[in-house]
Amino acid sequence: MAGESARRRGESARARAERLIAQAERREKGARGEARTARVLEGLGPGFHALHDLAWPGRDRANIDHVVIGPTGVFVIDTKNWAGRVEVRDDVLRQNGYERELTSGGAAASAIGALVPDHSAAVFPVICLVLDEPMRATTQGVWICSTENVVDLIRSRPTVFDADRVAMLTHRIADATTGHLDRPAVQRSRPATRSRGRALAGVLTAACVFVSVPLVGTAIESLASP
Repeated sequence: MAGESARRRGESARARAERLIAQAERREKGARGEARTARVLEGLGPGFHALHDLAWPGRDRANIDHVVIGPTGVFVIDTKNWAGRVEVRDDVLRQNGYERELTSGGAAASAIGALVPDHSAAVFPVICLVLDEPMRATTQGVWICSTENVVDLIRSRPTVFDADRVAMLTHRIADATTGHLDRPAVQRSRPATRSRGRALAGVLTAACVFVSVPLVGTAIESLASP
């Protein structure tokens, strides 16, 4: 049939573009959630240090959302900006009734704990849900809380470190995961925005079958520039 191969290519390109747009939207939502958690953690006050969007030791393409170091311990926090009903039931974290995987939270805490082996017993994995109501549970060794009460959870723990130990741990973790100790203690998460740019650039590439190539190339160069 005339035009059949072109039609199939067009449908394939459109499907790919839709997948990339959906991926970009998920990353944007995740970035908004991480930014909200970062703002909330500013309320911890003096004595606590919050680092954000850290390189995951030993993993080239993974990051750790937040690490808080303070008198009450080291808290490795994974922000989840999920839609729908989120609850812990039968010792399982569920979203809209479906079980959600928690292994990444424990693995991130283990990676940070390996940087401070003498104090790894005071390194705690935390899942922080972007919610307006408090949530507090523990399942599979991971603490579950929300942006409404994560500060209270961290501050409520017993004191285990003095100020000198907190400073030492902060520098050790920051040096191994960022390499920039002169950054502000609380940083906004920006790589998700870069990911959005790459994803949208892919959308425009996939759309070449619908628009002129010179126009797409110009748009991609604009998105790819810092």
